[in-house]
Amino acid sequence: MAHQKKLVRSEEKRVVGGVCAGLAQYFGVDPVLVRLIFAALALVQGVGVIAYLIIWFVVPGESNRDLNGEEAFKANFSDMRSRANQLIGRLGEGQQGSMFIAILLITLGAIFLLGQFVPMHILWPLVLIALGGYLLFIRR
Repeated sequence: MAHQKKLVRSEEKRVVGGVCAGLAQYFGVDPVLVRLIFAALALVQGVGVIAYLIIWFVVPGESNRDLNGEEAFKANFSDMRSRANQLIGRLGEGQQGSMFIAILLITLGAIFLLGQFVPMHILWPLVLIALGGYLLFIRR
Protein backbone atom coordinates (compact mmCIF):
# COMPACT_ATOMS: atom_id res chain seq x y z
CA MET A 1 0.00 0.00 0.00
CA ALA A 2 1.42 3.38 -1.04
CA HIS A 3 2.05 6.10 1.54
CA GLN A 4 -0.65 8.75 1.22
CA LYS A 5 0.53 12.36 1.41
CA LYS A 6 -1.38 14.49 3.89
CA LEU A 7 -1.42 18.28 4.00
CA VAL A 8 -0.31 19.54 7.42
CA ARG A 9 1.07 22.82 8.70
CA SER A 10 4.78 22.70 9.42
CA GLU A 11 5.72 23.26 13.05
CA GLU A 12 9.46 23.00 12.49
CA LYS A 13 9.90 25.42 9.56
CA ARG A 14 7.13 27.86 10.33
CA VAL A 15 7.49 31.61 10.35
CA VAL A 16 3.98 32.46 11.54
CA GLY A 17 1.54 29.55 11.35
CA GLY A 18 3.37 26.99 9.24
CA VAL A 19 0.89 27.28 6.37
CA CYS A 20 3.40 28.20 3.66
CA ALA A 21 5.99 25.66 4.80
CA GLY A 22 3.31 22.94 4.96
CA LEU A 23 1.99 23.76 1.48
CA ALA A 24 5.55 23.85 0.13
CA GLN A 25 6.32 20.46 1.62
CA TYR A 26 3.07 18.98 0.26
CA PHE A 27 3.66 20.27 -3.29
CA GLY A 28 7.44 19.75 -3.22
CA VAL A 29 8.42 23.39 -3.79
CA ASP A 30 10.52 25.97 -1.96
CA PRO A 31 8.69 27.59 1.00
CA VAL A 32 9.97 31.02 -0.10
CA LEU A 33 8.01 30.67 -3.35
CA VAL A 34 4.80 29.91 -1.45
CA ARG A 35 5.44 32.85 0.91
CA LEU A 36 5.94 35.17 -2.06
CA ILE A 37 2.66 33.98 -3.58
CA PHE A 38 0.81 34.68 -0.33
CA ALA A 39 2.47 38.11 -0.05
CA ALA A 40 1.43 38.97 -3.61
CA LEU A 41 -2.12 37.77 -2.92
CA ALA A 42 -2.20 39.88 0.25
CA LEU A 43 -1.84 42.95 -1.96
CA VAL A 44 -4.96 41.91 -3.89
CA GLN A 45 -7.48 43.31 -1.41
CA GLY A 46 -6.19 41.05 1.35
CA VAL A 47 -7.01 37.77 -0.41
CA GLY A 48 -3.70 36.22 0.68
CA VAL A 49 -4.27 37.09 4.34
CA ILE A 50 -7.79 35.67 4.30
CA ALA A 51 -6.65 32.50 2.50
CA TYR A 52 -3.75 32.09 4.95
CA LEU A 53 -6.06 32.41 7.98
CA ILE A 54 -8.61 29.97 6.53
CA ILE A 55 -5.90 27.40 5.80
CA TRP A 56 -4.48 27.92 9.29
CA PHE A 57 -7.94 27.21 10.77
CA VAL A 58 -8.62 24.13 8.63
CA VAL A 59 -5.29 22.33 8.11
CA PRO A 60 -3.96 20.56 11.21
CA GLY A 61 -0.43 21.00 12.50
CA GLU A 62 2.09 18.17 12.22
CA SER A 63 1.53 17.09 15.82
CA ASN A 64 -2.28 17.17 15.36
CA ARG A 65 -2.55 15.30 12.05
CA ASP A 66 -4.64 12.48 13.55
CA LEU A 67 -7.28 14.68 15.23
CA ASN A 68 -10.82 14.78 13.89
CA GLY A 69 -12.18 17.99 12.35
CA GLU A 70 -13.56 19.66 15.48
CA GLU A 71 -10.56 18.77 17.63
CA ALA A 72 -8.15 19.98 14.92
CA PHE A 73 -10.10 23.24 14.61
CA LYS A 74 -9.89 23.83 18.39
CA ALA A 75 -6.16 23.01 18.40
CA ASN A 76 -5.59 25.35 15.43
CA PHE A 77 -7.49 28.17 17.12
CA SER A 78 -5.47 27.70 20.30
CA ASP A 79 -2.27 27.70 18.23
CA MET A 80 -3.32 30.91 16.46
CA ARG A 81 -4.06 32.62 19.76
CA SER A 82 -0.73 31.64 21.32
CA ARG A 83 1.26 32.61 18.19
CA ALA A 84 -0.51 35.98 18.05
CA ASN A 85 0.30 36.61 21.71
CA GLN A 86 3.95 35.69 21.11
CA LEU A 87 4.26 37.97 18.09
CA ILE A 88 2.49 40.88 19.77
CA GLY A 89 4.57 40.36 22.90
CA ARG A 90 7.78 40.45 20.86
CA LEU A 91 6.71 43.56 18.96
CA GLY A 92 5.47 45.31 22.09
CA GLU A 93 8.64 44.85 24.12
CA GLY A 94 10.19 48.13 25.14
CA GLN A 95 9.73 51.58 23.72
CA GLN A 96 10.81 50.62 20.17
CA GLY A 97 8.20 47.87 19.98
CA SER A 98 5.33 50.10 21.04
CA MET A 99 6.57 52.81 18.65
CA PHE A 100 6.58 50.28 15.81
CA ILE A 101 3.02 49.18 16.60
CA ALA A 102 1.85 52.79 16.81
CA ILE A 103 3.42 53.67 13.44
CA LEU A 104 1.99 50.51 11.86
CA LEU A 105 -1.52 51.30 13.12
CA ILE A 106 -1.34 54.93 11.97
CA THR A 107 -0.05 53.86 8.55
CA LEU A 108 -2.77 51.24 8.09
CA GLY A 109 -5.43 53.72 9.22
CA ALA A 110 -4.12 56.33 6.77
CA ILE A 111 -4.14 53.81 3.92
CA PHE A 112 -7.71 52.75 4.67
CA LEU A 113 -8.80 56.37 5.00
CA LEU A 114 -7.14 57.26 1.70
CA GLY A 115 -8.90 54.26 0.18
CA GLN A 116 -12.20 56.03 0.84
CA PHE A 117 -11.15 58.95 -1.37
CA VAL A 118 -8.81 57.29 -3.89
CA PRO A 119 -9.74 53.97 -5.57
CA MET A 120 -7.60 51.08 -4.31
CA HIS A 121 -6.30 50.22 -7.77
CA ILE A 122 -4.73 53.70 -7.82
CA LEU A 123 -3.82 53.88 -4.12
CA TRP A 124 -1.46 50.87 -3.94
CA PRO A 125 0.77 51.99 -6.83
CA LEU A 126 0.95 55.45 -5.24
CA VAL A 127 1.89 53.92 -1.89
CA LEU A 128 4.63 51.81 -3.52
CA ILE A 129 5.98 54.82 -5.43
CA ALA A 130 6.01 56.89 -2.23
CA LEU A 131 7.82 54.14 -0.29
CA GLY A 132 10.39 53.70 -3.07
CA GLY A 133 10.96 57.46 -3.24
CA TYR A 134 11.32 57.64 0.53
CA LEU A 135 13.90 54.81 0.53
CA LEU A 136 15.87 56.58 -2.19
CA PHE A 137 15.67 59.87 -0.33
CA ILE A 138 16.91 58.53 3.02
CA ARG A 139 19.72 56.61 1.31
CA ARG A 140 21.40 59.83 0.15
